[in-house]
Amino acid sequence: MKLDFCKACGRIVLRGFSFCPYCGMALHAGPDIEEALDSSFSSLEEGMGDQRDRRIRRLIKELSALEVDMDEILHSKA
Repeated sequence: MKLDFCKACGRIVLRGFSFCPYCGMALHAGPDIEEALDSSFSSLEEGMGDQRDRRIRRLIKELSALEVDMDEILHSKA
């Protein structure tokens, strides 16, 4: 089933429609649903990668701070 998005109201409509059944706007052939969503998912994956990188950097900083604390504890007992 091929779907389009109405540019006026944003609702999903079947590709065979000439007019949007919700708002009446004239429709033209658009991309397949996979093509329409591909760019959205690509940007989402990129954002998730950035978020993951920030979290890894934060965890590395926390680990470094814990190592410093552990060294201080071990050296103060000696």
